[in-house]
Amino acid sequence: MIPSIKVNLTQFNNTLRRAIQESSRTAPEVINGHALGVANQAILLTEKANKSEMERILGQIGRAANLTKSGKVKKRGYGKRIIAEDSFAARIVNARRRDFAGPDYMLWGTALEEAARKLISARARTVAFIKSGWIWALRDLIAVVKGGRRTSPDKDARINQVRKGKAIPARGGSSGTFKATIENSSLIASGGKFQAKGPHSPMPIAERGLNAALNAELRNMEKHLRDKMTGAMKRAGAM
Repeated sequence: MIPSIKVNLTQFNNTLRRAIQESSRTAPEVINGHALGVANQAILLTEKANKSEMERILGQIGRAANLTKSGKVKKRGYGKRIIAEDSFAARIVNARRRDFAGPDYMLWGTALEEAARKLISARARTVAFIKSGWIWALRDLIAVVKGGRRTSPDKDARINQVRKGKAIPARGGSSGTFKATIENSSLIASGGKFQAKGPHSPMPIAERGLNAALNAELRNMEKHLRDKMTGAMKRAGAM
């Protein structure tokens, strides 16, 4: 089952229609411009996990000094993760291995510590995986929006070769109906491992981020329309 994000587009679309009527640009140009605005806002407003808290819960108690080959401390970066004894991460590792192949497959000592360290590193890289889906959509829209600007992506919202989102821009045509589509497929691209249910489900996070983005772009549209009306009234001597 493909997860779907629930949003109410009624007010947004009504205001978008007004923006199209008041603009000298074509309908697809206006729609794509505001779709880009939504993607930008979604990157900014979608929540991400607290990386430090996640690492602490999993059992990381610090980081070793990051040293050069000569033994000097580097000015940038972090050294190896320091893991608490009997960390939650280690218990997760062995529980998975035991369930997969039995007690003989469990790890101990240095091997278990290294596996726990890798698990924490992998979890830390996912703190902004929902945001990363919006970046793919933004990239698609940047290519078609003249003068379109992108926000500075969150440094934790990394993208790789696996597409985790897309945008289908509105195109010109004779039908008179124009639509731009933004998709965030990060929950699908992740192979299902992040699709937890209950209080840890990422779906409410994705929904809150998109709704906040739509509301922010709606306010931008409304402000632009007010400013345009005020300017027209001043030129007509009505103000």
